[in-house]
Amino acid sequence: MSEAPNEIPAALAPVVDMTPAVEVAPQGMVSTTPLPLHAHGGAACAAPQAPASAQPLGYMPPQDDHRALRTSRLKWSILTSLLTKPLAFVAPIITVPLFLKYLGADRYGLFESIGALTVWLTLTNAGLTLGLINKLTDCHVSGDRETARRYVTSLIFVLLGSTLVVSLLVTLIVPAVNWSAVFRSDSVLGRRETPWAVWAASLATVWGLLVSVPQAIYAGYQENHRNNIWDGISKAVTLIACIAVVRTSWGLVGVILAAAGSAVLIRTINILVLFTWEKPWLLPLPRYFDRALLLGTMKQGVGLFVIASSALGIFQADKLVISHFVGADAVAQYSIIGRPFMLVFGVYSMVLSPLWPAHGEALRRGDVDWARRALLTSMTFGWLAMLACGTVMFFFGDLVLRVWRVHGIAVSHSLVLAMTAVFVLWTWMTSISVLLNSANVLRAQMWFIGLHALLNVIVACLVAPRYGTNGVAWSISLTGIVTSAWGYPWMLRRYVLRPARGAAPAAAANVAGALA
Repeated sequence: MSEAPNEIPAALAPVVDMTPAVEVAPQGMVSTTPLPLHAHGGAACAAPQAPASAQPLGYMPPQDDHRALRTSRLKWSILTSLLTKPLAFVAPIITVPLFLKYLGADRYGLFESIGALTVWLTLTNAGLTLGLINKLTDCHVSGDRETARRYVTSLIFVLLGSTLVVSLLVTLIVPAVNWSAVFRSDSVLGRRETPWAVWAASLATVWGLLVSVPQAIYAGYQENHRNNIWDGISKAVTLIACIAVVRTSWGLVGVILAAAGSAVLIRTINILVLFTWEKPWLLPLPRYFDRALLLGTMKQGVGLFVIASSALGIFQADKLVISHFVGADAVAQYSIIGRPFMLVFGVYSMVLSPLWPAHGEALRRGDVDWARRALLTSMTFGWLAMLACGTVMFFFGDLVLRVWRVHGIAVSHSLVLAMTAVFVLWTWMTSISVLLNSANVLRAQMWFIGLHALLNVIVACLVAPRYGTNGVAWSISLTGIVTSAWGYPWMLRRYVLRPARGAAPAAAANVAGALA
C-alpha cells in the first residue's frame, strides 16, 4: 500500500537543533523585515550600509545573512535525510517480497488497491495542513509567535472535529458497500477480508492526517532536520512491524495495520513531544482559536486541496482503473514494476521537500535569484535520476526482480518506458509546483493539473479494457502533453521568474497577498 501523503515521522529520543547559528557581531544588525524586490532585476534592493570602516568586524549584509542561514538549514535537512531516508528504500525491498509471498498475488493486489482507494481520504483536511506551511513561514520571517500559535490552534481543533466525523462515517458506510463489485478478486479469503481491511486502512489514513501537523510546523520554521529524525524512527518501527506481521495469521488486515498503523502511533508520539517539549509556545489551547485566521488558511487551503486531489487523480486512479477493468493481479504487476521508480522519486523528494519553505522564505525576502538556482538544480537532479532508473529497469529489469526475490512478475518494456516518461514529467512538474506553492500561485495550478487529472481518468478508462496496464500507464504522460507539460513552465515564467528578467514583480505580489 502506498504511504499516505503528509506522513510525519516521530522519535523517542530528544531532538537536538543542529542548525548552526550565524554569527553577526552586533546582534541587532540582522534584519527580519522582508526586503523589497528590485523593480528591474527581482533581486533584493541593498539596504543602506555604513562605510566599510564604520562596520563592525563580522558584519554580514542582511540579505547575505538570511541566504547563508537558509542554505545552511537546507544542507542540514539533506544531510539528515541521507542518514534516515535509506529506510524508505530498504523497507519496500524487504516487505514487497514478504507481503507477496504471505498474501499471494491476488490479495497483494487487493492490498495495493485498498491503499489507492483510502488515500483519497487525505483530501478530507481540504489542504489545511499544506496551507499552514505558508502561514507559518510568514510568522517565521516576522518573528510573530502569537499569531503562529493561533494558526496552529485553529487548525488542530478543526482537524480533530473532521477526523471524528469522518471516522464515524467510515464505520457506518464500509459495512454497507459490496466490495466484491469494487475490487475484482478470485480469492474467497480476500473477499472476506476486504471490508475489515478497508475500514482499518481508512481509519489509519484519517487519524494520520490529524497527527501530521508537525510536518507543516517543521517545514514552516525550516526545521526539516527534526522531521527527518522522526521520519527515520517511524520507518524503522514500521519495518519491524511489517516483518513481524507475516509470522502471524492476521492476513490482509494485519498487513495494513503494520504498514500504516505503526506510523500513526509514532506520529502521535511526535505531536505530543512537539507541543510539550520542542515548541511548547505553540501548544493549542481553546482561547487561541481564531476564526478569522482559520478562514484565511482555509482560503489558501482550497487551492492546495484541488492541486492535491488532482495529483491523486493522476497517480492513484490508475490502480483503481486497472483493478476494475483488468483485475487485482494486474495491479500487483503494475505496482511492483513501478516500485523502483517510486524509490528513486523518494530520493528526489528528500531534496525537494525542504525547498518549499526555503523558496517561500527566499521570495518573501526578495531573493528570487536564489529560488531560481535552487529550482534549476532540483529539476536537473530529478530528470537524471528518473532517466537512470528507467534505463536500468529497461535493460536489467528481470535481474532486478530476481535479486529482489520477486517471482511471477514479468517485466514489460512498454510499461517501463511509460513509467519513465511519467516520472520524468512528474519530477519536472513537482519541482516547479513546490516553487509556485511557496509563492501562493494556486489558482492557475488548479486549472492545469485539474484538467490533466480529468483527462487522465477519462483516457485511462477508455484504454484499459483494450490495452491493459500499459495503456493506463501511458495515459498519464500523453494527457500531460496537452496540459501540464506546457502549463507549468508558463506559470513559472508568468508568476515567479519574470521579475528576475525585468517585468513587474508578480512573485512579490503573490507573497504580499499571503502576508496581508
